[in-house]
Amino acid sequence: MTIETPVALALASAAVYGASNVFAKLSLGHLHPMAVAALFTLTNLIVAAPIGFSTVPLEAYRWEGVLSFALMGLIGYAGLRLVFALGIQLLGVNRHAPIAGIYPLFTIFGAVLWLGETPGPWIWSGTAVIVMGILTLGIGESDGTWSRKHLALPAVQAILRALGALLRKFGLLYMNTPMLAIAIGGVSGLACLLGYLWIYRKDETIWKFSVRGIWLGLMLGLTNTLAQYLYTIALAKSTVSIIVPAVSTAPVFAVIFTWFFSREAESFGLRTLLGGFGVVGGTVLITLR
Repeated sequence: MTIETPVALALASAAVYGASNVFAKLSLGHLHPMAVAALFTLTNLIVAAPIGFSTVPLEAYRWEGVLSFALMGLIGYAGLRLVFALGIQLLGVNRHAPIAGIYPLFTIFGAVLWLGETPGPWIWSGTAVIVMGILTLGIGESDGTWSRKHLALPAVQAILRALGALLRKFGLLYMNTPMLAIAIGGVSGLACLLGYLWIYRKDETIWKFSVRGIWLGLMLGLTNTLAQYLYTIALAKSTVSIIVPAVSTAPVFAVIFTWFFSREAESFGLRTLLGGFGVVGGTVLITLR
């Protein structure tokens, strides 16, 4: 079976997102979660803004697209990234990334209700397998390094990411401009994050930086920008119910890259493996459709 171009782009995006998750984990060893979120959103903006704003003429702007991308930035950049950073810090990338991968379930329901998509039985079967993978990750006793209440963080991330995906696709229906979408989202997201930083400016831990932490944060931003670009192109070429599940294979890449890049050992037992590959198995079914 030949993999279609949009799906191939989505899988490439998933691989880069996996690397991004690892850089997030490493950077959190040196920077406050809020500083990490602001730094890699700033990197998104620095990379995407010159390209996005200079290559799209003003007459191509539509208010529906601009508003959708701006809301995507508030939800998917500011809110999601704070939750993402905290989740990686408290749970570890091997456990956080697969649980956050439940977001295709919410996204597909949203695509049906909002965008009028009609996913077939393969897609629904795949979502069922994803849910089983998530349940596998959630059962069992705490290993002492995390608490069950922390599982709410990747679950909230899943909801926010689903909303971000739907807003991204809705905006692309009016403005098929992938890099501009990232840039507009970066502007609104960074503005929100800077507001957070101002409110909590007296928290001295936020302002503790290191050269290594900044370098890792920049790598996080660069890999995330590339992943977003591939993801947005794929989303512009196909439906949410096909592309989003393919992108959600990122946890497998995150687990693989963790072994290569992270020097900090994490809990990596059979349950984590089964849960992670359950999520991936579901996305494979969805991709086969």
